[in-house]
Amino acid sequence: MNYSLRMKVVVSSEDETQGLAIQNELKNICAKLSFSPMRLEPSLEGCLEFAASAVVDEHERTLLVDTLDNDWDYDDQDDLYWAYGFNTTLFDKRVYYLELEFSKIKK
Repeated sequence: MNYSLRMKVVVSSEDETQGLAIQNELKNICAKLSFSPMRLEPSLEGCLEFAASAVVDEHERTLLVDTLDNDWDYDDQDDLYWAYGFNTTLFDKRVYYLELEFSKIKK
């Protein structure tokens, strides 16, 4: 089974070098990821945001879910995972918010 992955990442900094470092960490976990340009997060002062996307298989999906956070909130109907860095252990302490949305790709 393959999935289309859409990821949203909010970084607790306006420094793009911090965002690039986080993108590099994500690429080390899943080399298939492509990233949108970074921008200031409109509703949070002092934060950047970017999106990432990829087509992943079941193994990569499990790796991302297991590696990026220790305690996801999850909506099984929408296959949506989300976590805030202030109350879970995300893969990087600079990440304020992380969201993963998977959509099955029908053959």
